[in-house]
Amino acid sequence: MIYAYTARSFNLPQQLAHEIRTYARSRGLPLEAIIQDQESQAIRWQNRKLALLLKQMQNGDSLLVYEASDIGLNFEAVAEFLGALIDKEIKLHLIKYQQIFRGEKLMPANHLIELFGHIESDFIALEAVYQRLQKKTAKSL
Repeated sequence: MIYAYTARSFNLPQQLAHEIRTYARSRGLPLEAIIQDQESQAIRWQNRKLALLLKQMQNGDSLLVYEASDIGLNFEAVAEFLGALIDKEIKLHLIKYQQIFRGEKLMPANHLIELFGHIESDFIALEAVYQRLQKKTAKSL
């Protein structure tokens, strides 16, 4: 089965759902459901709908996520989730990067390096946005 997951984010939920549906259609992936979480990514993935979804997924299923920050807001959280996907042999499609994490125990190093590069650049960008928001908030007080 093929599921999609979105966390609460800066992007509009309907915009993310549209991106996910477009991606699934373009690849002939019959989407079972899109799970939209209202919890922040700052909350560990194990304590969000993402954990419940992972628990119901079976070996060989696929999960579509727009970007890694939907999983967690740091590299450690994302890496931990990728490990859980390997345990169940679940494929993760990261739509923003046009990358598929195949959930296999043995993977080509260059594939992982490219994927981790995309993830890390997103976290750097998120940190910059967070810093700007904090500066604006401090000025307005």
